[in-house]
Amino acid sequence: MFKVIMKFSMKFSMKFYCAFVAVLLLLQGCYSGQRDMARFMVPRPEEEPPYREKAEEFVRYAQAGDVDKMLAITSTDSFATQSDSVLTIYAQQVVPQFAGSIVTWDAHSHGNIDEHNNAGLMFTGTARGTKSFRFDIAVMKEDGKFVVINIRKHR
Repeated sequence: MFKVIMKFSMKFSMKFYCAFVAVLLLLQGCYSGQRDMARFMVPRPEEEPPYREKAEEFVRYAQAGDVDKMLAITSTDSFATQSDSVLTIYAQQVVPQFAGSIVTWDAHSHGNIDEHNNAGLMFTGTARGTKSFRFDIAVMKEDGKFVVINIRKHR
């Protein structure tokens, strides 16, 4: 009787352990095939220049206070989720931060995958003006053209 109970217990515990590990991996995102495939889509170093040029272009428009041109190179996905708040954020927060500043860029970009598993590049820069701050700007390819999908200031 003891041998039967031990045999059943070991089979049950092994199945339970395997199920537990699978659920744990799933919850950690290691099992997300779409996200894993997006990692292979991150642009290679030799593909970086047009992404970097778009990030620099966006910052030049911010320095000049040209919100319309900033919006023209912003992802349409941003408009779909945030409507006119993008215009407000650019006009009231981004443009004043960059007004009169001099921007320097870090030499290397980093791969970036958004919440929809789109791959692009993240650039980090430093703006020096009335206040100095570091910022990140993410650029992706959308419908065959390069667009800014996010800009954020470091804390």
